[in-house]
Amino acid sequence: MKLLLFNLFLIFGCSSRQYLADSEVLKFKGTFFKEDNQEYIGVYYLNIPKGGVLDKKIHTGDYHSEFRVNYPDSSIIYITNNEVRGSVLNFENRVRQGFDVYRKEHLLDTISVSAQQLNGDYWRETILGQVVVGYINVPLNKTERYDKSISTIRIKR
Repeated sequence: MKLLLFNLFLIFGCSSRQYLADSEVLKFKGTFFKEDNQEYIGVYYLNIPKGGVLDKKIHTGDYHSEFRVNYPDSSIIYITNNEVRGSVLNFENRVRQGFDVYRKEHLLDTISVSAQQLNGDYWRETILGQVVVGYINVPLNKTERYDKSISTIRIKR
């Protein structure tokens, strides 16, 4: 198996901090803002299912960026710092559920939206503080695995 290292952002392998068997650790580094609008660089870690290929770091706005990991079955898991709009991948799915943008009352609020897609697969998008993690095109028999993956999000302090 090849070891893929993408600008030190994607780390494969086992560690004592693994929360899921057969998982890899995705490291997401992005620009965030404190409540007083002070900019800082945040680093988040997410355990993701093995077998994916990191797309590129996608810039989706002034300071917004997104990492996407694509799987052979067309499933995609992602993480972005666009806490207002989430990922463009799930825009149409969110609109069908009544969410074109997210409005949080407090910086640390958590919002999670999910449903079945028109093609029968499933999607989910969860805002945890200032980061959004989600997936799209996931078959029903794999949703539990992807949901567990989303629950492994953690920040380096």
